[in-house]
Amino acid sequence: MKNNQLVKPFTAAIDRLASGEAIELPANTMKDRKHLSFTCDFDDIGDGVIKVGHGIHAANGSWVEITKEKIGAYSYYTYGGENNGPRNIAIHDDVHGIEIKSFVTVKIDLNAKGEGTTVTLMSAGGMYRSAIKGWNGTDGKIGASPVDLEITNCKLSWYSDCYSESIWFIGDSYLGYGYGARWPYYLYRDGYTKLLLTGYAGMGTQRGLTEFKLAITKGTPEFVVWCLGMNNGDNRETGVINQGWLDSTKEFLKICKERGITPILSTIPNTPKVYNQPKNDWVIASGYRYVDFNRAVGADKDENWYPGMLFTDLVHPDVRGAQALYSQVLVDFPEVMQA
Repeated sequence: MKNNQLVKPFTAAIDRLASGEAIELPANTMKDRKHLSFTCDFDDIGDGVIKVGHGIHAANGSWVEITKEKIGAYSYYTYGGENNGPRNIAIHDDVHGIEIKSFVTVKIDLNAKGEGTTVTLMSAGGMYRSAIKGWNGTDGKIGASPVDLEITNCKLSWYSDCYSESIWFIGDSYLGYGYGARWPYYLYRDGYTKLLLTGYAGMGTQRGLTEFKLAITKGTPEFVVWCLGMNNGDNRETGVINQGWLDSTKEFLKICKERGITPILSTIPNTPKVYNQPKNDWVIASGYRYVDFNRAVGADKDENWYPGMLFTDLVHPDVRGAQALYSQVLVDFPEVMQA
């Protein structure tokens, strides 16, 4: 195995931030085992606010807001209902009960296995610690920003110990693990958790390549499983492959060869809404190992999955479909069971 080394964190420091200014680290789409810390000094917090998070007011982001009396947490969701559209949703609101003076240190830990997030707040007046349910934080820049306040001696750090794992998965909404309609849920259920998951709902292959390039600045895995393509559909009428997917996939493979990484490709299920057969034909003919997701749900024959496997949105799996995808992973990539 290539990894199991200590991970050097991303860090940033700045002497002074005025209201509305920010200290930031690169955006990323890591899903699990993330650790963020921020510290700063100030004369008097007054009516000011300090915001810290992964994607502040950004899609798929979450952050905390600290005031003299309270700590709140927010996530950005695409919210259904009478007034559809993206919005910030309050997921935590608590009186922290400590005197905020002289400095603030915030530590945010997203726990392994998706079990939740813990926020620790420290100031000269004491410590506050609480679990926060509903933390999203899977995209956007890591950052901190004051509002109606000037802060000094600002230091920000972020890392994930997943970078040290030997098996990485890069994907999109199919790569969720929080419930049974996503196949990685069963990886976590069965204890195969020593791996890296990165991606978000709607992520395309070009962004996936950017995430891969960022991740390999922190670690070198043995295997990378490339689970992207549902958001880079092929042309159903002409049968032409999606060029963005092809270019990004070829560059991914080139980097793997240069780094001595074993790539594992994947077929992408055809659905009534997204046509993926040209890219699947390319994967099968490529000579690389692959996980045959398309075959797992019966979509190699047509776009109608096996009964009960396709969700009503005609894009995502339902529980039975996710279980079939998971079973295919174990067949085509049994090394994951060593994780």
